[in-house]
Amino acid sequence: MNEDFELTLFDRIEMIRSVMQYVPDERAYISYSGGKDSTVLSHIIDEALPGNQIKRVFCNTGMEHVSIVDYVKEQQKEDPRIEIIFAGVNIKKMLEEDGYPFKSKIHSEFVERYQNSGLKTKSVQKYIAGGGGGRYSCPKKLLYQFTDEFKLKISQKCCANLKKKPFAKYEKETEKTMTITGIRAAEGGIREYQADKHGCVFRDKDG
Repeated sequence: MNEDFELTLFDRIEMIRSVMQYVPDERAYISYSGGKDSTVLSHIIDEALPGNQIKRVFCNTGMEHVSIVDYVKEQQKEDPRIEIIFAGVNIKKMLEEDGYPFKSKIHSEFVERYQNSGLKTKSVQKYIAGGGGGRYSCPKKLLYQFTDEFKLKISQKCCANLKKKPFAKYEKETEKTMTITGIRAAEGGIREYQADKHGCVFRDKDG
């Protein structure tokens, strides 16, 4: 482990300690996906707060890879802080009624806006024209989705139905008001936006 990495890790641990001193364990939970980011996050929380009883909450949406579900269940046997909740959503019915996600949450949202309101929305016009720049512009090969000929219903509501709503229900039932989530800015899209606008962001010298 090099010196720069140790210093960076130390900074994060100290930041977590300084923030969490005001939050009792019973009011917080880690959004735990069973993937590498949330596993590392869980470990860093334990490094910063030895003996903490913060819950690690995994939402089984019915779409997770079986190996991820098996991994979380195995971890749960060793760590009673891990809780599994269920979305309880009929996925086929949800997609047929609300629409299918396509490419990304951002793209799906713009297609949904177009399908609801046509070209009346300026943000849709900007997205189609390429005025958003980079990933906030529609790829040329997907412009066909902003035509009357494209009939497949598109939406980014699956994220809300399968993750946000189940977690909101969990928060209401448990009165846990602080969600701890590990998001890498490199993921881009809406998750990068959430990290920059709504989180505690750490960046290295290269950004």
